[in-house]
Amino acid sequence: EAHWDGTRRVGWSRKDPGELLRWFVFDDRKMYQPGEEVHVKGWIRKIGAGKTGDVGPVGTSVSEIVYTLTDSRGIKVKVGTMPVNALGGFDWAFKLPKNANLGNTTLMLQALSPLSQNTHTHEFQIQEFRRPEFEVKAANESEGPFFVGAGADVTLSANYYAGGGLPN
Repeated sequence: EAHWDGTRRVGWSRKDPGELLRWFVFDDRKMYQPGEEVHVKGWIRKIGAGKTGDVGPVGTSVSEIVYTLTDSRGIKVKVGTMPVNALGGFDWAFKLPKNANLGNTTLMLQALSPLSQNTHTHEFQIQEFRRPEFEVKAANESEGPFFVGAGADVTLSANYYAGGGLPN
């Protein structure tokens, strides 16, 4: 392992590999509206380092995860804990605030464990879904082939969804 004095490497020392955590986290949709429920699931595994290292369940080394949900403007929206089972699995749902800021939202997870790599970041989007106010259709009236510099007849129509055509 390299040692730094802030700007340059000042030496090396031996570091024995220790156990560390690996995460697999997913949500049900990756994009949500304000006020909707988000479902987050995942697993944590313990990775043993060295010649006899292996992948295995976390057992008693992790029993709880601390989470912080931060919106696109860096505002903490939710903070709390969720349990982890003996196999390292977790399944959790939470409701987004109705006034949540739109954009990238970050869920920072930290396993309460002395093992390294005990944090994980999961991101999803909060977006508004609005019905369009109008619809535009285009269709070509002339048959091909079409050549550069030559003309073509095209029909366009535009209507409001509430009825009536668009002006101009």
